Amino acid sequence: MKSRFIAIGLLLIMAWLELSTLALTSPTVDEPLHIVRGYAFVARGDDRLRLRGPVLSNVLSGAALLLEPTLPLPPADDPIWLERDGTALPKNFLFANSAPPQRLMFLARLPIVFVSLLLGALIFRWAAQLSGAGPALGALLLCVFDPNLLAHARLATTDGVTTATFFLGAYTFSQALAHPGRRTRLISGVAFGLALAAKFSSAALAAAFVVQALLRRWPALRRRRPTLLRRWPALRRRRPALLRRWPALRRRRPTVGGTPFRRDFNRPQLRCNCLAWRAPLLTLALTFAIGAMTLWAVYGFTIGPVDDTAVVLPAPSYWGEWLALNEYLPQPLPAYLFGEVTTRGWWYYYPVTFLFKTPLPVLLLLTASLVILLRRRAWRRLLAVFLAPALLLGGLLFSPHDLGYRYLLPLLPFIFVASADVFAAWARWRWLRLAAAAALVWVIVGTAQIYPYYLAYFNELAGGIDNGRFILSDSNLDWGQDLVGLQAYADQHAITDLNLSYFGNTPPSMYGLATYALPPVRAAMNEQGAWWLRRFYPPDPAPGVYAISVANLMGGLWNSQTDYAFFRAQSPDAVIGHTLYVYTISPRGAAANLSLAGVQIDQIDAATYRNFNTNDVRPRWFEAASALIAAPGESWIALADDQSPAPEFQGLFTGATPIIRARLTDDDRAYALYHFDLGQRLIDAAQSSSTGAVSFGDTATLIGYRTNRVGNDLTLITTWRVGDGLVLPLQMFAQVLEASGAIVAQADRLDASPVGWRPGDVFVQIDRMALPPEPAASTIEIGLYNPDSGARLPASVNGQTIEHVLLK
Repeated sequence: MKSRFIAIGLLLIMAWLELSTLALTSPTVDEPLHIVRGYAFVARGDDRLRLRGPVLSNVLSGAALLLEPTLPLPPADDPIWLERDGTALPKNFLFANSAPPQRLMFLARLPIVFVSLLLGALIFRWAAQLSGAGPALGALLLCVFDPNLLAHARLATTDGVTTATFFLGAYTFSQALAHPGRRTRLISGVAFGLALAAKFSSAALAAAFVVQALLRRWPALRRRRPTLLRRWPALRRRRPALLRRWPALRRRRPTVGGTPFRRDFNRPQLRCNCLAWRAPLLTLALTFAIGAMTLWAVYGFTIGPVDDTAVVLPAPSYWGEWLALNEYLPQPLPAYLFGEVTTRGWWYYYPVTFLFKTPLPVLLLLTASLVILLRRRAWRRLLAVFLAPALLLGGLLFSPHDLGYRYLLPLLPFIFVASADVFAAWARWRWLRLAAAAALVWVIVGTAQIYPYYLAYFNELAGGIDNGRFILSDSNLDWGQDLVGLQAYADQHAITDLNLSYFGNTPPSMYGLATYALPPVRAAMNEQGAWWLRRFYPPDPAPGVYAISVANLMGGLWNSQTDYAFFRAQSPDAVIGHTLYVYTISPRGAAANLSLAGVQIDQIDAATYRNFNTNDVRPRWFEAASALIAAPGESWIALADDQSPAPEFQGLFTGATPIIRARLTDDDRAYALYHFDLGQRLIDAAQSSSTGAVSFGDTATLIGYRTNRVGNDLTLITTWRVGDGLVLPLQMFAQVLEASGAIVAQADRLDASPVGWRPGDVFVQIDRMALPPEPAASTIEIGLYNPDSGARLPASVNGQTIEHVLLK
C-alpha cells in the first residue's frame, strides 16, 4: 500500500512537469493541423482532412475543445477544405477564432497529458507484477523524469497517445494469455483497437500477438507426446530386459501429459489438455475481432466508399488515411543526420537517434536488463516486454522516412518495465543498490537541467544539449516551440525590428512579434511583411537583430546550408530554449540605397556586392514598366534586362551608363547596375498641379502629376515623396469620374512596394486606363488606402481634410 502512495506522488510530479510548461511552449509544427482535424471530426463528423494517420489522438484533443462554446469551423462547402493538406485551416480556425489560440492550445493538450499519467500508472502495474512493488517504483521514476516522454506527452499530436495505447495493447494481451477469460480478452481486444486507431505503426502488435500465441501453444503440443515415445532411445537400449518384463510393461500404460493414455479420447482429462493449447488461439482471435470492432467504433460505425474508389468498407476514413499514407511514403523527404541531408534515408538513423537522445542511465539499465535476460534464460517470461518493441524497431529500420525520436517513444515504457528486473537483481548487493540509486538520480538531474525545454534533450554521448544540433534536427530538437521565449526576449531588450527565420507553423503575431521573414518562409510567416521581397543577403547580412531557428541555422531540411553559414561562424547573443539563436549585426560603412527591378538582393554576386562598400544596403523594389523609386542623392539601381523601363522613363536614364553588367546567381538572366542621382531627376520631371502639394497624413505627399490622353486611352503619372509615418499595408487608387459621379475607368495598384520606403524617397506611379468610347467631361480621383481594412488615408489640402484628391 505504501508503494502505491509513492507511485501516486510520482505521477503528481509528472503532471506538474508537464502542466507547468504548457504555457511556455508555442504550438509545434504538427499541432495546429491535428487540432483542427480532431475538432472537425468530433464536432461535425468531417473527416476530409488527411494527415496520413488514424484519428484517435485528434479525437481526444477535439473533444476537449467542446468545452469552449461557440467555436466556429469554416462552412462545409468552403473551398478551404479542398486543399486536402489543410495549410490554411489552422490560420482560419486556431489563430483567428472567437477564443484566444493560447486557450485552445491548452485545452487540446490536456487529454494528452492525462493519457501520459495513465501510461505511468500502467508501467508501475506491469513492473510490479513482474518484479515487485519496490523495483516498479524505480521503473515509474524513469518514466516520470524521461525528457523525451515529457516533451511529447504535452503536445496535441499522435505520439503520446500512440505510446500509451501500444504499451496498453501489449500488456493486456499478455494478461489475456496468462489468465484467459471473458474480461481479460475483452480488455485486450479494446486495447488493441485503440492502438490501431492511434497510429498505423501499431500493426506491429498484431505480429507480436501471433508469435506470443503460437509460443504459448507450443508447450501444450509437446505435452501431448506419449511418455513412451519421449523415452524411446532409452527403451531401445534395454530391449532384452523389456522382453522379460513385458507383462509388467503392459500394465504400465503410457501417459499423455501425465494423464493415463486411453482409447477413449473424449475423457475429461484429455479434453482439458486440448483446451489448454486452444486457449491462446482463441484469445488471439477474440483480440483481433474485438479490436476491429473497437476501431470501427472510434470511427462511429460508418460504412462507405474509400475516398474516390468504388470499394465500400467499414470505417472508410481509416482506409482513406491508409491510402494517403501509401501515396506519401514513396515521396522523398529530407532528413538530417551528422550535418548531412538526404532524401534517401539511413538504415541506422533510428539506432543513432536512440543512442544520442535516450538518457544514458536508461541505456545502461537496458543493457543490464538484456544481460540478466540472457543469463537467466528468462525470455519466455519477458517475451511480451521485448517482442512488440523489437518488431516496431525492426520496421523503422526499413522506413523510407527518418522522422525523429518520436517514432521511438513506444519503446520506452517497455524499457522501464524491463529495468525493474535490474533494480530487483541489484537490490541484493549494496554496491549495486548504490548504482541503481545513482542511475535514478542521474535521470532526475538531467531532466531538471533542461526543464522546461524537454524537446531539445540530448545525452552526454552527444556532448550535451548544445551539441545536439550537429547530430539531429527537426522534431528531435526544433519543432517551432520557442516563440514564447522569443517574445520575452524581445520585450526585455525592446526589440521592435526583428529578422526571423522560423521553423514552425505558428504566426509570430500570435505572441505580439512584428518580424521580417527570412528564408525558408513557411505559410505562418506570410503575414510578416512582404516576405517575397527579399532583403536578406546571406554572405554579408544587413545590420539588425536576427533570430534563427536552429533547424534553419544548420540548413538542409527546407533551406540551403549556405543560407546561414555566416551566422554559424558567429557567437550568438542568446540561445532561447536551445532552438532560437539570436545575433546582432553591427553596421559597417556608410549606408547604400539600392532600387531593384526584376532582381532580388540575394541574387547579386559577391564581386558586384562589394561595390557598395557596406553591409548596410537598403533595398527598394519597383516594376520598371509602371513605376520608379529612388532615395534622395546618389543611389544604386539594379535593372534586369527583362525589365524594360516605361517609355515615359526613358529620358531619366539619359547619360547614365551601367557600372557593371552581370548575371544573376540563381537565374540565367542579366542585369545592369547604375549609380546616379535618380531621385533628383524624378523631382525635376514632376510637374506640380494647380492644387499644389497634397499630403496623405505622414505617409506620402503628392508633389506632381501629368496626364496624357490619346483617343480613349488615358495615362496618369503621379510623383510622390515619402513621409516619416508610413502605414502598411498600402495601396493607391485612381478613378475617372463622369459629371454625375459615376466611375467610368479605374486603376488600383502601387508598383513601387511601400515595404522598402524610407523618408525622403521619391517614387513615380504610372496608371493606364481605358475610357468609354464617347468622350465626356470627367475628373480624376486619386488616393491611398489600407487594402486590408479598406480605410482611406485622409488627405490635407489647404488646411482641409479630405479622403481623396480630384485632379483636373
